[in-house]
Amino acid sequence: MHLPGEASPPRHQRPRTHSAWQQNVVNTGPMRARRLVIVALAMTLPAAGCATDGRAGPSEPGAAAMDGEQAVVVHVVDGDTFDVELSGGSTERVRLPQVDAPELDECGYGESSAALEELISGDTVRLVRTESGPARDSYGRLLRATRLAGEDIGQLLVRDGLARWVSRFADEDSRLAKMYQQAEHHARAVGAGFWSACGW
Repeated sequence: MHLPGEASPPRHQRPRTHSAWQQNVVNTGPMRARRLVIVALAMTLPAAGCATDGRAGPSEPGAAAMDGEQAVVVHVVDGDTFDVELSGGSTERVRLPQVDAPELDECGYGESSAALEELISGDTVRLVRTESGPARDSYGRLLRATRLAGEDIGQLLVRDGLARWVSRFADEDSRLAKMYQQAEHHARAVGAGFWSACGW
């Protein structure tokens, strides 16, 4: 029970109510339960298309100071973009690097957005700068790998077939590239999420 004066527990540790199909995963851990919720969302989709990703030029000065910074997710824009409040009180829009979720009017847009919201909305996440990629993309959004409870959010989305790995940006961070490539290989092999529901 949450008592007055105590810090509210992270979203992934809060009690949840489960529908009948979820009962067999109640005791398998919060992040695992979230993944299954994500997969269930994806399985309701019709068939359709894909999406794109943008990058800007050189890294901005001083951006490296944000490496590993904690931030609170205040709004999810779509399946790979969200807004955070930084420790100083300012807000920034963040784009997951090397990950591409469906855009508006594409198959899976609503489901991928809902999945990311379920994963991180209201939580404190850790934003990690890529090894050699730009600080921001061409739209001015911060490019940051995002971690919660020890898991990489981009990896979860790619592994569950709710986003695709963008291989042309692999040289920006070889560690992420290896992780996402393996996750996408798994998603393709099992027909996870949009690989079957949207005909990727």
